[in-house]
Amino acid sequence: MLDSLIVLSFNKLEVTRRCLSALVRASRFEGPSELIVVDNGSTDGSGEWLEQTLPRLGRAAGIEVRVIRNPGNVGCSTARNQGLALATGESVVFVDNDVSPCTSDWLGKLR
Repeated sequence: MLDSLIVLSFNKLEVTRRCLSALVRASRFEGPSELIVVDNGSTDGSGEWLEQTLPRLGRAAGIEVRVIRNPGNVGCSTARNQGLALATGESVVFVDNDVSPCTSDWLGKLR
């Protein structure tokens, strides 16, 4: 089963980095998974980190990473819909950028 995780980002680089690093390193996936991150025009270096570092972390964990960078803040609903339009998973999970998984099997329990 392919899972699609969609995370929104707007500034708060350290919070976003902690969340996404934990998602790709500490999660157990039962099959192929994709992580779609929509950045709403961050100006604090978040966008650069998402494009340069996150894909490497994803590859190391076997997770496809796609990043959408909006030139400005288009709002949560529009950004979520942008991520959803790219999602190919049978299961779609929206994850806020200020959370981290507490257990490696959090996704299986949620599903």
